[in-house]
Amino acid sequence: MRPNYSFFKICSMLLLLIGFLNYAFAQFSVVSVSPTHGSTNVDTSANITMIFSAPLDTTSRFPNPEGFFINLYLYPDSLVGDPDSLTVSPDLTTVNVYGLSLIDNTTYLFVIVNAVSQSGDSLTIPDRILFTTGNTLPSNSVSGMISYPSGDPTGTAVFLFDENPFADSGSLVNAFIVPNSLGNYTIDFVESGTYWPAALKNFVVNEENEVDVLPGSVLGFYDSNGDGNPDSINISGNVTGIDIPITEVTPQTARDPYPSVQSAAQMWAADARLIQLGAEGLDPNGNSIFWQYAFYSPSLMTYRLWTAFGNIVASVPPDDVLTDTSAVPGNWIDSDAVFAITESNGGSEFRQNYPDYDVTAFLGYFSFGNKMDAISKISFPSDFKIDHKKNADLMRAVWGVQYYSDTLFANISFFIDAVTGEILNAPSTAQMAEQNAIDNALQWAPDAKLWTISSFDSLDTSGESGFWNCIYYSASLDSLHSVLIWGQIPIFEGNPGFLPPDTSTVQMGWIDSDATIAEAEANGGAAYRNNNQDVLMQGSLSRWFFGPNPQLTVWEFEYTSSSAPPLEIFVNAITGNVITGIDGLTQNNLPERFLLYQNYPNPFNPETRIEYALPHSERVTIKVYDLLGKEISTLMDRNQSAGYHSVTFDGSHLASGIYFYQIRAEGFFRTRKMLLAK
Repeated sequence: MRPNYSFFKICSMLLLLIGFLNYAFAQFSVVSVSPTHGSTNVDTSANITMIFSAPLDTTSRFPNPEGFFINLYLYPDSLVGDPDSLTVSPDLTTVNVYGLSLIDNTTYLFVIVNAVSQSGDSLTIPDRILFTTGNTLPSNSVSGMISYPSGDPTGTAVFLFDENPFADSGSLVNAFIVPNSLGNYTIDFVESGTYWPAALKNFVVNEENEVDVLPGSVLGFYDSNGDGNPDSINISGNVTGIDIPITEVTPQTARDPYPSVQSAAQMWAADARLIQLGAEGLDPNGNSIFWQYAFYSPSLMTYRLWTAFGNIVASVPPDDVLTDTSAVPGNWIDSDAVFAITESNGGSEFRQNYPDYDVTAFLGYFSFGNKMDAISKISFPSDFKIDHKKNADLMRAVWGVQYYSDTLFANISFFIDAVTGEILNAPSTAQMAEQNAIDNALQWAPDAKLWTISSFDSLDTSGESGFWNCIYYSASLDSLHSVLIWGQIPIFEGNPGFLPPDTSTVQMGWIDSDATIAEAEANGGAAYRNNNQDVLMQGSLSRWFFGPNPQLTVWEFEYTSSSAPPLEIFVNAITGNVITGIDGLTQNNLPERFLLYQNYPNPFNPETRIEYALPHSERVTIKVYDLLGKEISTLMDRNQSAGYHSVTFDGSHLASGIYFYQIRAEGFFRTRKMLLAK
């Protein structure tokens, strides 16, 4: 039961099982298992027989073993080979697994966690057997009582872990299932050693052969001194009095358990301050059954984590090196308020479109260079960078929320100011993006001036884009510097990887993208959108390097469609007037400027065609990237003659999802988005 988010992830299959895990009225049970509990000298090619009290629903599916109709835990989980075969009796009550391929001189623990009967009942209680392929089993035991003041402890599994389950990746090595409401238990055949006792009622075993806590689970751990920390026990004989109170794990907001967590943290260190918190598997109201909090103590110069399962709070040392000591503001808004914002801005629609959705949330600061934050485990685009330490004025604690579908490779992410609730990564106009990029550029070079800005994602008719790429030129360094903006957030900065064909920066007083795209719309753009399919719009602002007048600062808007040739509209960025008389061809019918067209078809499966234009002979590089910025393929990297060219991209080896393709040639670069839909 280690507290990492992959461990506590609840996939859609598990959600279906919650309805099955009601032990209150189900009477479906395991009648017998062979080998029996405590067997020795079990053959390494042994068979296992499980007999149930009612016919099994063999169409049910559980995560472990994957796709099997019985949910099992196995320790150790590695066999010499796969079982030889499996049969089910005609009356569907007996399951035989032949040729288990066990390891010699090894003790095995099997826990039959769940199965479903033909009438839809789940097992009344789990069952467990422990046996060995060796000659003997140890005689040590652990006993105590499970107390559940608000309920019946029947069916509670008492586990012995070989490491702290709340902190490490330990294994469950022995177990006992409480048979009645008295709560007494005795775990027998325990090897000598150190163990962490814990108790759990209503659970499943996931695809990684690990115990998953669910909404409605009842949980507890051994805490001999009541300090909130899981305690271990040393076994070298019969140990008694290991009593464990259990309590129901109920979904909560981030602030619900926070007073208890904060109090425990300040008992650890009076100057302890909250620096991060996070959870996965949140519901639409911002509740989770598990929250993790990180505190930093300046006096101790170290971190410590607290995990909260409902009302159960446990403290563990961090297993990652945290790079930030900044305390989040004390008035951070709670997760329910955050989710009210995300749900009304696309989260609810995402959940309806992707029934297997999961949601992760994180509160804290993001730092340059972290591909995945140590606490949140939220996977955002690689090279995700927000360096609040570089500029104190930019220091903002944020809630990061990501809705995602693992099976359909879809996601939607939100970054929300932790105090005001403002969505920081909402689409913006070019000027708003540049205002948020300039501080980073000026720290790179005090004489940095805007060289170009372009939409990294499709524009809407209001001139807003989710991503803007702002590139600056420094005369003192004679180089370019790129700052990628997501809404209001700088997420990447660095050398764009090419030299400028012209060092002229954009003129002061340029008109924003909202007004200039309105002009483009009125001069052919709207008609193009209305008359064609799958229209995408992109915009870029720069000097007219590849046009007839490099002295002009222009907006170039490109409309592309799967049903028509592209349309380019140029707008004078200083006057706001559309520039007419541009046909894009020289007298020799060669392109007048570099162009990268939208791929066709789009969406595609599995192949799509990418067309581009070169005004003169040039070395061309075209690469494909995934949504996380990982390079997928190089489609072109050589000299090519002037003219119109195309390449084909084959995505047959890739999963469905969003990909980007990018062209670079003599200072020209352009990125477009494409969708692989299998």
